[in-house]
Amino acid sequence: MVIPELVDGCNLKCALCPNRFRHQTMDQMSVSTVEKVLKKYRNRWMDWFSWGEPLLHKEFVTIANMVHHTPSRVSTNLSHQLDDGKFEALDKFRVVLVSISGLTEDVYGIYHKGGNFNLVMENLNRLVRFRKKPIVMNWLSHKYNRHQHEMCREYCEQHGIRFNPTELVCTVQESVDGFENELMQFPKLKKTGRRRCRILDWIPIATDGSYLLCCASQNVKIGYTIDDNVNEEELVKAKMNTPLCTTCREKEYWRMYW
Repeated sequence: MVIPELVDGCNLKCALCPNRFRHQTMDQMSVSTVEKVLKKYRNRWMDWFSWGEPLLHKEFVTIANMVHHTPSRVSTNLSHQLDDGKFEALDKFRVVLVSISGLTEDVYGIYHKGGNFNLVMENLNRLVRFRKKPIVMNWLSHKYNRHQHEMCREYCEQHGIRFNPTELVCTVQESVDGFENELMQFPKLKKTGRRRCRILDWIPIATDGSYLLCCASQNVKIGYTIDDNVNEEELVKAKMNTPLCTTCREKEYWRMYW
């Protein structure tokens, strides 16, 4: 999977997202870099997002027209003022993922810090009217929203949306302030017998065209860019030789995700 990051930053600071803690440059991938990605990986499945919000890109409509007819997905939090042109652009992608983890304002705000629930639902309804291709609702399931699980499933069925609930891989303790990311605790790692992290085969690309270690460490570059004549085997080798990847493989931290 190829993962070009269109925008290095997001307008939200969701509870378990690394954007709450890392420096966000808000840099945007240039159209010329997008052209290079498409030239090299046009026939590969591409996710035009990682931890950033693609709709913040000032040339999003232009890029959407460029990726038309390629196997591409895009993900958005929909917490923006969007014109008809943005909705038409979203329909250029084969799949649109929408991140919503609450069907009422109070529950939505537990995870999606800084989002505008009423605007999100208004945009979702507009997206349903505009879109002819699949819409997937990514629902991160935790103990504070689990009571709305079936309500959300019914909503998705009524509106032709695919419901994609995902159980969070960590537990979150309560404090005097409620839902606190700083107190998250990962479960004990399970030994599945699989010894290779499948993220190694992913190809994350930073906004400047640099290859990244993986989507879970989006600021770690591995010494190559989209301009280099490097194959996927060499990219994997470069990743495995980085101290961070070496430690992760030794400790099998990647099992937290897979």
